[in-house]
Amino acid sequence: MNMKKNSWITAVFLFLSLTGCAESPDKDIVTNKNEGRMEAAIQEEKQEDKNEERSVPEVYTDNFQVDDGGVQITVEAELHPVDKPLPVIRVKPHIITGKEAEQWTNVLFEGKTAYEPERMTKAEIEEQILELKERLNNPDLLIQEQGSQEAADAAADIIEEEIKAYEAQYADAPEQPENKECEWVFHPYGYYDAMPLPAAGEENYEGLEKTQQIIAVNDSLNNHRGRVTVTNRQEPDYRLNTFFFGYEDEEKLTDIPLKVMSLEETVEVADELLDQMGLADWKYNTYAEFLNEEKTLYQLYYTPSYYGVDTFITEQTDLKSEDLYAANYYYSSLVLGIESGFVKYFELLSPMDIVKTENENVETLPFDEVYQSFVNHMNAQFTKSMILEATDPNIDTAKLEVKIKEVNQGLFRIKEKNNEDEFLMVPVWVFHGESYVNDSLWDEKDFVLVNALDGSIINPTLGY
Repeated sequence: MNMKKNSWITAVFLFLSLTGCAESPDKDIVTNKNEGRMEAAIQEEKQEDKNEERSVPEVYTDNFQVDDGGVQITVEAELHPVDKPLPVIRVKPHIITGKEAEQWTNVLFEGKTAYEPERMTKAEIEEQILELKERLNNPDLLIQEQGSQEAADAAADIIEEEIKAYEAQYADAPEQPENKECEWVFHPYGYYDAMPLPAAGEENYEGLEKTQQIIAVNDSLNNHRGRVTVTNRQEPDYRLNTFFFGYEDEEKLTDIPLKVMSLEETVEVADELLDQMGLADWKYNTYAEFLNEEKTLYQLYYTPSYYGVDTFITEQTDLKSEDLYAANYYYSSLVLGIESGFVKYFELLSPMDIVKTENENVETLPFDEVYQSFVNHMNAQFTKSMILEATDPNIDTAKLEVKIKEVNQGLFRIKEKNNEDEFLMVPVWVFHGESYVNDSLWDEKDFVLVNALDGSIINPTLGY
């Protein structure tokens, strides 16, 4: 089991926005697409008589300079090839079902009953309306809060709309708190919100007409309130399928008994949990750790495995890219936060279904050709500004170096041109290492992904 820690991983993919995402990169780093070569390579079965030709050294060393000598590239890398047949697999986004949500929640809720989030009672609505009216009737306080008369007037308009919305809910509100078991039926986005979402044509309308959710809670989970949110977003701009578990009062989870556990022991806890959930095909990839007094929170990252070959975690795809062929679906990942053996949060993102296995044992390029693609790309695209900001006053005088420490083989998901519904899992080589500024460690990351079928460079933010 590889217990590698990647320093670039600092936070879980929590609370992914349904309506927005990161900006596009300033520069398209995709080079040498070798159009047409990959399609032919997919059809080529691995030939036994090429095994010697395709052998991979244990260690690869080299050094060269890029950006007119501004950056030193030092390769002293251990190579980690896959010792199994490498497949090419056609996949598509998996829409999470109510049955799956129920099964997974049952495990995470430790068999306790899952309930629908409580609707506000008539008394609670009355109290909320009273508080809003008190604010509305105190214009001086609104001005003080908002900073100007104009902002206070805008806030008053919003408060009036909220009062109207609560008054509209009052007739159907229950007299007493409800305790309704979750029925595991998806509802339109906004169904669980206390305030109705803006409709089409109204200000701040989000356009989430094809987004559905299930939310389930339990108030007595380890003496805290556990919550599950399941989202299937199938909008024209991008898709999102995710299952998230956590505690609403996470800041109060200080009563977890201290239990000193190693990373290996924590991974065993996670593996057992995934086996119970029916997710044993997801395999441990890497981790981050966060210290809180005497306790260590291990944030474990898993990726799906196909035919025993693991997939890679890297930077997420840019769902808002203007690139014509960019992917519109996040890469698959599964993240668990475990402290003292206690699961504090869990998120499954972008599960996939297998459509077809295109090739169970595909022929890949010799490593020398893969390495030459890496060198060509670094020479053509890598600059000093990929380590330091272009505006950094030291960029022209600092000693800059990239050290490639390991080159790993596995599977990575790419998008096909003119195919909005499916993706391909293909063999890749990932060049991983560190950057240094004046001999001090600056960053650690995956620098280049090379498609092992055709030698093209994969841009993770674009998805191909």
